[in-house]
Amino acid sequence: MSACPTDCGRSVALGNLMCRQCWYLVPADLRAAVWRVWRQLNNAVAKGMDPRAIETLKREHAEAKAAAIEFAKRRVRQPELFA
Repeated sequence: MSACPTDCGRSVALGNLMCRQCWYLVPADLRAAVWRVWRQLNNAVAKGMDPRAIETLKREHAEAKAAAIEFAKRRVRQPELFA
């Protein structure tokens, strides 16, 4: 277990991006983007695709994760803005 990257104080299970409560603060389309790129990346690695394509997917996945974390952090810090 590790700390949730949103600084909410909860723990995150191994393999998860953030705690369940914070994950569901993130809009569904952004959550879907994180999962979509993660699946594409795993498929590309499993199929032995071109390393440049894999690097592109890694970057896209990192960007999607960062956007989701940043959104959840804003919700945790200032919930009144989203009421």
